[in-house]
Amino acid sequence: MTGKEYRTITDVKGPLVFLNKTEPVAFGEIVSLRLTNGTIKNGQVLDTSNDLVIVQVFRRNS
Repeated sequence: MTGKEYRTITDVKGPLVFLNKTEPVAFGEIVSLRLTNGTIKNGQVLDTSNDLVIVQVFRRNS
């Protein structure tokens, strides 16, 4: 995985992941999340402010 790495997840509610204190990110930006088991999930930034970023994790179709 390349790019910036953050370990600031504060909450997870269904497909939404909440992060605090990231560097500026853009609405609609596509991101990758690495889970503790090593699995990579992709998501999209739904909301961003100075202190909070909300990412919606994409569901993988089986």
